[in-house]
Amino acid sequence: TNGDYCALCSHVGGGFSFYRDHRFNGVLKRGLQQAHDDLSGRFVYIKDEETGEVWTANVHPLGRFDTFEARHGIGYTLIKSSYKEIATDLRYFVGPGIDAELWSVNLRNCSAKARRLSVYTLAEFSLGNVSLYEGDVNFHGLFNDIHTDERGFIAGHNLWFPEYGWSENSGTWAHRVFLTTTQKPDRIGTDRGAFFGAFRSLVNPKGVEGEYLPE
Repeated sequence: TNGDYCALCSHVGGGFSFYRDHRFNGVLKRGLQQAHDDLSGRFVYIKDEETGEVWTANVHPLGRFDTFEARHGIGYTLIKSSYKEIATDLRYFVGPGIDAELWSVNLRNCSAKARRLSVYTLAEFSLGNVSLYEGDVNFHGLFNDIHTDERGFIAGHNLWFPEYGWSENSGTWAHRVFLTTTQKPDRIGTDRGAFFGAFRSLVNPKGVEGEYLPE
């Protein structure tokens, strides 16, 4: 935390985040069963384009790794892992002076041959009132306001019953969430269902199987 933006992160990237007030300014999804499965959080999928095999830099939830090490420090979590001779350094941190969390991903090819890899990042957002979000995730999502471009997106939320005192009287969440990257992505997706696919989950998302993310 930097005093305003607070990110809780487990040793495998699980956890949630909020801005100033965890009740009304949720950013990353908390999840009702967070203490049991640690599945809400920050995921970095890696795919070997030659073999089609998929694993995660943070190990969870696929559990495919040859080596694994996690460290927590003041304001950061560092996860070092390797699989099939690809080593990964993954760092999550919140810096001073900016209300955001940063993800740093470094890959090293430890084999003797060239490798073609694709990297996919995934996080789920609650956007505002956490109780309303967790009470009905799908209905809450109908009121999200998301604008994308080639580098990322900006997201807000329109409140559908401000008269009950759950949030601001204006009917619009007072904050915005943004996501961007240093490397221009091939595609950006904001549809949870399209990424997971029918009868799929974080363990086997359909979105990483094709050449590009689904529209």
